[in-house]
Amino acid sequence: MKTIESSAPQNGDIPNRGADIHSSPRITLAEFAKGRQVGAAGQLGITQQALNTALKLGRNILVKINADGTATGFETKLFPSATRRKRQ
Repeated sequence: MKTIESSAPQNGDIPNRGADIHSSPRITLAEFAKGRQVGAAGQLGITQQALNTALKLGRNILVKINADGTATGFETKLFPSATRRKRQ
Protein backbone atom coordinates (compact mmCIF):
# COMPACT_ATOMS: atom_id res chain seq x y z
CA MET A 1 0.00 0.00 0.00
CA LYS A 2 1.27 3.46 -0.93
CA THR A 3 1.43 6.17 1.74
CA ILE A 4 0.53 9.76 1.03
CA GLU A 5 3.33 12.12 1.94
CA SER A 6 1.60 15.46 1.40
CA SER A 7 -1.92 16.80 1.67
CA ALA A 8 -4.09 17.64 -1.28
CA PRO A 9 -3.51 21.10 -2.79
CA GLN A 10 -5.54 23.77 -1.02
CA ASN A 11 -5.82 26.22 -3.94
CA GLY A 12 -5.08 29.16 -1.66
CA ASP A 13 -4.33 31.39 -4.64
CA ILE A 14 -7.76 30.91 -6.24
CA PRO A 15 -10.40 33.42 -5.07
CA ASN A 16 -13.53 31.95 -3.57
CA ARG A 17 -15.98 33.17 -6.18
CA GLY A 18 -19.39 34.14 -4.82
CA ALA A 19 -18.90 32.63 -1.40
CA ASP A 20 -18.31 35.97 0.29
CA ILE A 21 -21.66 37.58 -0.52
CA HIS A 22 -22.84 36.96 3.02
CA SER A 23 -19.66 38.07 4.77
CA SER A 24 -19.60 41.70 3.69
CA PRO A 25 -22.25 44.37 4.18
CA ARG A 26 -24.87 44.82 1.50
CA ILE A 27 -27.22 47.72 0.87
CA THR A 28 -30.44 47.97 -1.08
CA LEU A 29 -30.30 49.06 -4.69
CA ALA A 30 -32.30 52.19 -3.81
CA GLU A 31 -29.77 53.21 -1.13
CA PHE A 32 -26.85 52.46 -3.45
CA ALA A 33 -28.26 54.54 -6.33
CA LYS A 34 -29.76 57.43 -4.34
CA GLY A 35 -28.84 60.67 -6.12
CA ARG A 36 -26.34 59.00 -8.47
CA GLN A 37 -28.04 56.62 -10.86
CA VAL A 38 -25.52 57.06 -13.69
CA GLY A 39 -22.51 56.34 -11.45
CA ALA A 40 -24.26 53.45 -9.69
CA ALA A 41 -25.24 51.92 -13.02
CA GLY A 42 -21.63 52.17 -14.19
CA GLN A 43 -20.37 50.40 -11.07
CA LEU A 44 -22.88 47.59 -11.65
CA GLY A 45 -22.06 47.35 -15.37
CA ILE A 46 -25.60 48.19 -16.52
CA THR A 47 -27.29 51.17 -18.13
CA GLN A 48 -28.95 53.92 -16.14
CA GLN A 49 -32.25 52.99 -17.79
CA ALA A 50 -31.98 49.38 -16.55
CA LEU A 51 -31.20 50.61 -13.04
CA ASN A 52 -34.13 53.03 -13.11
CA THR A 53 -36.50 50.29 -14.31
CA ALA A 54 -35.41 47.96 -11.50
CA LEU A 55 -36.04 50.74 -8.98
CA LYS A 56 -39.48 51.57 -10.42
CA LEU A 57 -40.50 47.91 -10.32
CA GLY A 58 -39.36 47.65 -6.71
CA ARG A 59 -37.14 44.63 -7.36
CA ASN A 60 -35.55 43.15 -4.23
CA ILE A 61 -31.89 43.72 -5.13
CA LEU A 62 -29.03 43.99 -2.65
CA VAL A 63 -25.68 45.48 -3.67
CA LYS A 64 -22.23 44.51 -2.41
CA ILE A 65 -19.25 46.81 -3.02
CA ASN A 66 -16.22 44.82 -4.14
CA ALA A 67 -12.63 45.59 -3.14
CA ASP A 68 -11.82 46.84 -6.66
CA GLY A 69 -14.60 49.46 -6.55
CA THR A 70 -17.06 47.57 -8.71
CA ALA A 71 -20.41 46.50 -7.35
CA THR A 72 -22.35 43.25 -7.55
CA GLY A 73 -26.13 43.03 -7.31
CA PHE A 74 -28.03 40.04 -5.91
CA GLU A 75 -31.75 39.60 -6.38
CA THR A 76 -33.95 37.56 -4.06
CA LYS A 77 -37.05 36.02 -5.61
CA LEU A 78 -39.69 33.57 -4.52
CA PHE A 79 -39.39 30.09 -5.94
CA PRO A 80 -41.54 29.02 -7.57
CA SER A 81 -42.79 32.29 -8.91
CA ALA A 82 -46.04 33.60 -7.44
CA THR A 83 -47.32 34.14 -10.98
CA ARG A 84 -46.55 30.56 -11.99
CA ARG A 85 -49.29 28.82 -13.91
CA LYS A 86 -50.84 25.87 -12.16
CA ARG A 87 -50.90 22.45 -13.81
CA GLN A 88 -54.22 21.31 -15.14
